[in-house]
Amino acid sequence: MKFANPCRNERGAVLVVGLIFMAILSILGTAAYLTTSNELKISSNYKTGKQALYIAEAGIQEALHRLNLDSGDSDFIGETGTPTPGWGRYIVLQAGADMFKEDPDWDLSDSGLDDNLDNDDDGSTDEADETYPETATMQTVDGTELSYRSVKLYYKIEDSQFNNGTDNDEVVLYGQDFGYGADAPTEGISPVIVVTSTGTAENNSERTVTVELSRAPLDIGAEAAVACDNPPTFGGNTFVSGFNHDLSTSPTDDAESTVDITGADLPFAGNGIDNHGGEEKHPAIVSCDANTTLSDQEDTLDASGVNDEVGIPYGAKIENDVNSHLPGAWTTGDTVTGQGGDDIYGGNNVDLWKDEDAGNPWLTLAQLLGLTDAQLQDVLDKADVTYSDTVPTGGNVRLDKAPQAVIYIDNAATGKELKITSSTPSYDDGWGLMYVTGDMEAQNLTFKGLIYVEGTVRLTGNFWVLGSLAVQGETPFSSGGGIFLYSKEALDQKVGNAMDFVILSWKEG
Repeated sequence: MKFANPCRNERGAVLVVGLIFMAILSILGTAAYLTTSNELKISSNYKTGKQALYIAEAGIQEALHRLNLDSGDSDFIGETGTPTPGWGRYIVLQAGADMFKEDPDWDLSDSGLDDNLDNDDDGSTDEADETYPETATMQTVDGTELSYRSVKLYYKIEDSQFNNGTDNDEVVLYGQDFGYGADAPTEGISPVIVVTSTGTAENNSERTVTVELSRAPLDIGAEAAVACDNPPTFGGNTFVSGFNHDLSTSPTDDAESTVDITGADLPFAGNGIDNHGGEEKHPAIVSCDANTTLSDQEDTLDASGVNDEVGIPYGAKIENDVNSHLPGAWTTGDTVTGQGGDDIYGGNNVDLWKDEDAGNPWLTLAQLLGLTDAQLQDVLDKADVTYSDTVPTGGNVRLDKAPQAVIYIDNAATGKELKITSSTPSYDDGWGLMYVTGDMEAQNLTFKGLIYVEGTVRLTGNFWVLGSLAVQGETPFSSGGGIFLYSKEALDQKVGNAMDFVILSWKEG
């Protein structure tokens, strides 16, 4: 009788092998599922994270847009005038106290409003009863507001890392030695604004972006109150002064003065330099020394027994820094011609009231502003006032929009002269950068900043400019009593404030 060997019994082997394979397949399936699920989660998180980042950046762009608007626009969100430490604003989805819970810097454990901002503009920060300027978002996608929780703007303030811990409460100006690189101008002009924007998306994804902004830097190299590439002729009772006037100067400040803005005696022809040409023929230009002041000449009489000089018009607005003064008139070698009752002042310890050096190079507008041609074109592409803002008048065109911010009138090709008259809106409150490629006639204009004309300029009526005027075209030039006052502050601030804000630095977190 034969017995079966139990060790050779293979019954059920297929089942065991099948179970093993099923287990392996189950494990592989589970792993694949988990891998796919994790990858889907990663992909979803990446997607929502990107969405949150894009929304945060949209908040930055809205802040940029609002800062670059004209200050009179209802959506403008910046501060005008001298920067105030503690200034700040919020752009939020909805106005109301609940928005503070969404500010990353908001501390609910503190009963004070500790965002370090002077939200009611009274000079003090973080007062318990402050109300907060809040502006609802403008940006929508498919009719839905973008869900960045809030955007906060505030000035960058000096702290202990700057100036060895001194001046900790001052606003940082772009151009100060705070690491902004070789592109920064040599002097601080525009305040640095910090913008923090937090974006949210699905699954509570959140990203925060912080940028530093400032207006595009300029290095304006004005030559005089009036610079001409051809011989200028000043007629009527034109008054030109290359002395450096304060930004606060207005047409009503024309009273004669023998003292400057600090109350100190105005130096006249110091170090033997002739500071005046024109009607009054000061005796001080004939005999003076480094200590001569205008008040020393008050009692000097002419041949008729009339007092020759009682002061300089707008003298009380002249800065107390002789090195900051420029000639009144500047040309590329042509003669400065005066007629009638013209007065031209200017110069410092080196320069006369006029500069007629044949070696003077004429500067393009880009060179005058310290910009490249590409940078200037970018500025002009975003001009606030253009040729489209003119209306026909007698075969020429009249400016029909307020001459404020960047005014770019490209009229050379049309051959039509630009006219500015009392019918031009805010003709008595112009400011910024005015660039005219053709001819211009201004019958009435009050302007603070830089006017650069490539064609011919004819000035009649009431014309008043604080800053600098550069004219490349032919004469005739001025008649009827135009006023031209050089001001470095007017150039830096009024032209500077016409430039767009640009991003200096970008970081997440």
